[in-house]
Amino acid sequence: MTKMVEIMKSAGRPVTRLFFMASLALALTLFALPAMAYGPKVGQPAPDFCVTSADDEELTPASLRGKVALIFYDHRDKTKANGNLKDKLRKLLKNQPEAYKKVVVGLLIIDARDAWWPITLFWKEEFRKGAKQEGVEIYGDWDGKMLADYSMKENDTNTLVLDAEGIVRYFRAGEIDCETESVDVIRALDSAMQEAAKASASAASKTEGAAVAPPQAEEPAPKAEEPARAEEPAATPSPHAVVSPLQAGE
Repeated sequence: MTKMVEIMKSAGRPVTRLFFMASLALALTLFALPAMAYGPKVGQPAPDFCVTSADDEELTPASLRGKVALIFYDHRDKTKANGNLKDKLRKLLKNQPEAYKKVVVGLLIIDARDAWWPITLFWKEEFRKGAKQEGVEIYGDWDGKMLADYSMKENDTNTLVLDAEGIVRYFRAGEIDCETESVDVIRALDSAMQEAAKASASAASKTEGAAVAPPQAEEPAPKAEEPARAEEPAATPSPHAVVSPLQAGE
């Protein structure tokens, strides 16, 4: 009996060591895998999307063309996340020159996949109230397509900056430390606004120049030749006319 136990123990040791080595290898492999990358690639054109407001107005990259878009894409339970950052950026944009204010728009998009009719009616009413409080238009990603196409982080907050040409200038998933990490989004936003304001001013200058350009003078039409005048018969001198000395000597 004792020998049988010893044989079973010795036979189980290789299996135990094999299981341990396999578990260790799996753990090392998992740690070696890169972390999941969220968001579209910075410097590349933004993927297409279509979201709608509480009044069924659509928002697409095409409708934003010419504007710098600061977008917060939030889960419904994460709208208060990045609150300090949102307040900071709101004040920053409010104090910008008028030329900058004209080329930037702030947007809030909510992951609205959990809404279903007739609950969507209550969601839309909340969107309207929130838009008045926040001072920005609120849109719903009702089918979650933007969430998927942009590789947003689910159940969290996401920050995105698109320039006037629809290029991704900044993306960050999760909360951003307003004191130590906000500089990156502010730098991206400022750079995009400068370029957009410069392009807008240049376009306006060209338009004004075309409007005030003097019209080209038209060449005068050629004059019609006057008909030849018939020779008038010599006038008969009046008997009372004064005659010059030369005429008197003839």
